[in-house]
Amino acid sequence: MRTRNKDYDSTRRCVEMAFRQFVCCLAVCMAVLPVTASERPVLGGYVRGQAWYAHQASTFNALYGECALKVSGHTGAVFYASDVRARDGLFFNERQTLLELKEAYVGYRTSWFETSLGKQIYGWGRVEGFNPTNNLTVYDYFRLSDQPDDQKLGVFQWLLSVRPIEASTLTLVWQPLFTPSIYRYELFDMGQGVVFTDPVKPKPSLGQGNLSLRWNVDVPAVGFSLSYFNGYDPYHGIDLTGFVLQPTLQLTYQPAYFRKQSIGADLALPIGSFIIRAEAAYDLTSNDAGREFLPKSDLNAVVGLETVLGGITTLVQYQATVTSNWEAPVMPVLTNPSDPAEQYAFAYAMARYETAKFNRKIMHQEKASQHALMLSLQRSLAFETLSLGVTGLYDLTTREYIVRPELAWSWTDALTFNVCGVWMNGPARSLYDYAGKVLAGLGVGLTVTF
Repeated sequence: MRTRNKDYDSTRRCVEMAFRQFVCCLAVCMAVLPVTASERPVLGGYVRGQAWYAHQASTFNALYGECALKVSGHTGAVFYASDVRARDGLFFNERQTLLELKEAYVGYRTSWFETSLGKQIYGWGRVEGFNPTNNLTVYDYFRLSDQPDDQKLGVFQWLLSVRPIEASTLTLVWQPLFTPSIYRYELFDMGQGVVFTDPVKPKPSLGQGNLSLRWNVDVPAVGFSLSYFNGYDPYHGIDLTGFVLQPTLQLTYQPAYFRKQSIGADLALPIGSFIIRAEAAYDLTSNDAGREFLPKSDLNAVVGLETVLGGITTLVQYQATVTSNWEAPVMPVLTNPSDPAEQYAFAYAMARYETAKFNRKIMHQEKASQHALMLSLQRSLAFETLSLGVTGLYDLTTREYIVRPELAWSWTDALTFNVCGVWMNGPARSLYDYAGKVLAGLGVGLTVTF
C-alpha cells in the first residue's frame, strides 16, 4: 500500500528529472538565439526620508534616509534591470547603514519565448494582497515604509516561459538559493527567558531548490491559471531547540523551514463594471508528527469583488483556510508533583505545547477552519494630485484586525508627501497582539523621484 510520503518522494524525483531536461533545452536555445547591438539604458530612482512613530511604545521604530538607483533597458530582444537601495538611520532602536541589491537580472524575450536569470522580484496570482498560489515572492514584514511593495525581496531565479498559442503561456521558475521571508520574533515581548537564535538555511543544491510551474490563459472574457510548486515555503515557523529549567527558565527558539507541495488555481472574471477574482491552493506537507513548526496540509482560498463606486476603487475579499486532519494541541498533565523528574518532563511538555500553539497562529491553523474579511477603498482627488486610501482586515475566527489608512500628496511632479498609519491588535497573546506592539504606528515621509 502506497503512503503519502512515497507519493511525495516520487513526485519530487519526477520534478528533478523534468528540471534536468529543462536545463538542457534552455542551453540549446540560448546557443542559437541572436543578440543585437547595445542601446542606451534608462536611469531612474528616488531619494526618500521617513519617520515611523510607534504609539504603543512611545518611541520611533524607524528614522532613515534612503536612496534608490534603478537601471533598465533592452538591446533588441535582450532586456535587463537592476535596483540598488542604500539606507541609513535608526531601525528598531538599532543604528544601521544598509546596502541592498534588490534586483539585478538579464533576459531574452521574443514573441513566443522568454527567459531570464538573476535576482528578481517575481510572483503570480490574480488577487490583491492574499495570494495562496504565490510561493515565489519573499517579504520583509518588518520593513517600515509608506510603499508596501518595499517589503518585497529579490530572489535569485531562473525563469523560462513559452507561448505555444496566442493568450496561453507556460512558465517554469527555478530558485536554487532558498530565501525566507523575514519575521523578527525577537522583537516580540514573549516573556523572560525566551531567546531566538540565527536560522540554519538549507544548503544550495539541485534537490533543495524550489521549482514552480504555471499554465496561464488571458483572453478578454476571462483569465485563469493552474500552478504547481515544490520546495521550501517562504513562510516558516519556530522550533524549540533549547530548554533549561534551572536556575532560571530559558527557552531557545530557531526559525524552522519546511518543504511542501502546492497545487493552485486562480481566476479573473469581468462582469460588467465588476471583476471577480478568486484564488485557491492546496498545500501538502508530510511527516508532521512531533514537529510543532510544520503545518498540516491545508486549503487556502480567497474570493474578491472589485469595482468603482462613486469614484472610489472598492475591493472586498473573503479569505478562508481549511486544515486537513486538524487536531487541537493536547495540554500536558502533571501526574506526580513531588517527583523532580516528572516536574522537568511536565515543564518541557508545556514548552512544546506553547510552541505548537504559537506555530498554529503563524500558519493560521488555530481552528479546523478560519475565516477573514478584507476591505480596501482608494480614491484620487484634485486632478489626481491627492490620493486617499484605507485597507482593513478582520479575522472572524481569532478576532484580530489590522487597519492601514494612507494619504499621498503630489506636492510637485517630483516631490510626494506621504502619511500612513498601521493599527493592529487582537486578544491577549494573539499574533496581532504581539506584532501590534512593534509594528503599529504612524509614518511620515517625503520622496523625490528622478
